[in-house]
Amino acid sequence: MASDHYVPQTYLRGFVDPQEEGSPEPLRVFTKLRHTWSRKSTKSVCAFRGFETHSDPQIESDLRKMLWAGENSWPAVLAELRKGDFGGWAAQLPLLINFMALLSLRSPLFRLRFLAQSGSAPSGLSDPANQDAVSEAILREAAALRSFLGRLSWALHVSRSRDLPVITSDHPLVMEDLNLTRRDLKTAQRDGGFALLLPIARDCCLTGSDQAQPSSGPIEITPTSALQLWQTTAQTALEVVISPAELDLDRLIRWGGF
Repeated sequence: MASDHYVPQTYLRGFVDPQEEGSPEPLRVFTKLRHTWSRKSTKSVCAFRGFETHSDPQIESDLRKMLWAGENSWPAVLAELRKGDFGGWAAQLPLLINFMALLSLRSPLFRLRFLAQSGSAPSGLSDPANQDAVSEAILREAAALRSFLGRLSWALHVSRSRDLPVITSDHPLVMEDLNLTRRDLKTAQRDGGFALLLPIARDCCLTGSDQAQPSSGPIEITPTSALQLWQTTAQTALEVVISPAELDLDRLIRWGGF
């Protein structure tokens, strides 16, 4: 049974420092449990054995077709996004939202929450029956999640400095709860008062909210906003943080009460 990437390699390549292009291990990966940095290839992180399998070949084919369509188009979306110094970024928003929805549904956190709600043990991620159930849930919920994300107000934030990189993790789509409570996404959708963060690549990220006004032009990432981004990403990562460069994430995680 093959290992499938729940965070696609095409996405991870966007967080490679340009000076590391061509390196066999271009990513800097921070493992939260060990509090250490290491160099990794895009192939060696964020993969789960049999992630896209299903006992019904047709359902498996439908799932792979949906997931791979977003993966294969991502480099072109990113290239269009960067044209004209990100000035036309809003034209790419529907494709960004589609990719964002798939990232969220592919997350191990989605699987754990789904299995917990259905009464299955979280340790049963590799169980074929659980694999089938989660695959069907991904196909079932994709359209509704895209529709929900499309109703939010979105802004693009851009880093113009290699010293202020955008970073990501094994749980890329992050919800910041504006009500300062620990709600899941479905509860937040119902009650409102939240913001979403999606790192897109080393030089840009998206934020969306049900309360903010949409922004037409890109917003520059400052040292202060970069620190907030790094802290949020480090705190919400499940196991690993992925970055173009090593950062002092231990200190940021401690500030967040971890």
